Amino acid sequence: MHNVALDLLILLAGIWLVAVTLRPLGLPTVMGELIVGVLVGPAVFGWIEPDEAIQLLAEIGIFFLMFHAGVETQPNEFFAALKRSLGVAIAGAAVPFAVSFAVAQFFGLDLAASVFVGLIIGTATAVVITLKSFKDLGLTDTRVARVVVASCIINDLLT
Repeated sequence: MHNVALDLLILLAGIWLVAVTLRPLGLPTVMGELIVGVLVGPAVFGWIEPDEAIQLLAEIGIFFLMFHAGVETQPNEFFAALKRSLGVAIAGAAVPFAVSFAVAQFFGLDLAASVFVGLIIGTATAVVITLKSFKDLGLTDTRVARVVVASCIINDLLT
């Protein structure tokens, strides 16, 4: 029988251990969370299988992370960074789109499928990971962080 509580215990212990290791190195703890997910998931050790309970917990977690990102976003700072963010957002989507599209074409996908691959890969942003990384590094209130986070939000709104 599958034990969700044991899965959570493994995840929390692993994340705590990696966070304790990364913090003195000045690296964002979100890197540790991603590393632990890969290690304990089916890709490496297979200790945790992504079943319905884990999927539900992940969706609840994403909901709260997005809510938290919204609470942390100041509209006046967002609009102040909008001009620069728009250029960064366009460049940040155009280059990955073009590369993804070209790779899809190289592998023989038709035009529609290549555009789809380009859109999926080229416009995927992780505003929550970006925001958490800036927060972990103590850079949330910097001009760069405001431009990058606003760019991620713009990309997410456009896609």
